[in-house]
Amino acid sequence: MRLPLLLLLAVTLSAVEEGPFPVLRVTDGDSIVVQREGKEERVRLLYVDTPECSDNAHGQCMPEGKTASEMLRKILPAG
Repeated sequence: MRLPLLLLLAVTLSAVEEGPFPVLRVTDGDSIVVQREGKEERVRLLYVDTPECSDNAHGQCMPEGKTASEMLRKILPAG
């Protein structure tokens, strides 16, 4: 029973990243794009859930979603 636990721990520890990474743009109120190792990567913010700011499979655009995006742009200015 110990081997699966150790394997899970090893996988979890290898997933830890060091930063900071430059923010390239804010895509919506709970997602950003960063530059990591010369490539763009989309990052979803943990424990943050905001209304949609564009029509997509998750729902329709809501005014509150645009407000959340604008607030995140103020907090994390893109470079």
